[in-house]
Amino acid sequence: MTNIVVTGFMGTGKTAVGREVARRLGRPFVDMDAEIEARAGKPIPRIFTEDGEAAFRRMEAALCEELSAQNGLVIATGGGALVDPTNRALMMGSSTVVCLTCDVDEILRRVSDNLDRPLLNVADPRAEIVRLLEARREAYAAIPWQIDTTGLPIEEIAERVAALADVITLSVHYPGGEYSIHIGDGLLAHVGGALRAAGVPEGGRVAVVSNPVVAPLYGARVEEALRSAGLQPFACTIPDGEQHKTLATVASLYEQLLAGGLDRSGTVLSLGGGVTGDVAGFAAATFMRGVRFIQVPTTLLAMVDASVGGKTGVDLPQGKNLVGAFKQLELVVIDPTVLATLPSEEFRSGMAEVIKHGVIGDQDLFAELETTTRNTQHVIRNTQITRALRVKIAIVEEDPYERGRRAVL
Repeated sequence: MTNIVVTGFMGTGKTAVGREVARRLGRPFVDMDAEIEARAGKPIPRIFTEDGEAAFRRMEAALCEELSAQNGLVIATGGGALVDPTNRALMMGSSTVVCLTCDVDEILRRVSDNLDRPLLNVADPRAEIVRLLEARREAYAAIPWQIDTTGLPIEEIAERVAALADVITLSVHYPGGEYSIHIGDGLLAHVGGALRAAGVPEGGRVAVVSNPVVAPLYGARVEEALRSAGLQPFACTIPDGEQHKTLATVASLYEQLLAGGLDRSGTVLSLGGGVTGDVAGFAAATFMRGVRFIQVPTTLLAMVDASVGGKTGVDLPQGKNLVGAFKQLELVVIDPTVLATLPSEEFRSGMAEVIKHGVIGDQDLFAELETTTRNTQHVIRNTQITRALRVKIAIVEEDPYERGRRAVL
């Protein structure tokens, strides 16, 4: 059971939220600032005054290292604890880290009854809050799961944090790099934070490529999540179906990307199934000689197969996938709750792929599916999606350009 770490700027509610999350989940709670005070035998303002900020940061780093080696905790950090990249890497490598954010004036209101904070012992606390937030902006943005606490009660914030406790993150390595796959219910609402953490810059333009079936269901939700993270999304629509996986469709997508103002610093995000991903990925590989590519798959088949491994392409009259490219991703975000709207036939097609992965590389998964799929329809656990993905990942890492074993898929 991994830790849950609640971090963010002062006044965003880390301690109160962390304590409520721990209560809900029945886990031990650690307030890092309180723990440091207990070990030092004096409050943090005195540590700053008598020993200096550097001494406090050393104690903070030591505690980060200690806690990251434990499991099953809910941890509230100090506001600057994970600004340090080493501390952040330690916690993110062992825990689900959630960053709380808040409006500047709301932060000032929350801390105004206790301005005896070392970093706010200044003539203009609001100006100092703005300065510190700007200084820490990129460090906080490196954390994929962000929750704006402005105007929200502690109970609602805690519910949102607790919902992220079961997020699973896998890594895919390829020659020259790697990317993450996040799997968890409700992750569509966190797509923006995940993109920022994956390196998409603030203010970056994101082409959300979808089809007429998926876009009305999930397009607005994804675009709102991107805007909330400071990104600039715009919608692109391509027809669905294998018969539309053509160079003509790619050409029409190029025109939409240009009309939306995408340049070489931009990002293409595929929101849909395998055809959408193939076309969007090929466009991302070739538009302006290559832009970032993100997958948010909405079919089970795309989740466990097409969204992983970097293969993109389109068909010619002479055959399928005769034109294409390997375009490695920056990120995959999988929200299994979208499968609720997937037609049964497409769900069964995806289950066939999951079963195939079990046959290829996970006998326990195959045995589990053999007993569960007989009695249930349209049901798959996130852990089963994850195990199928692990099989796919192992094969594509061994053979990233399909010159050997990958043909088994």
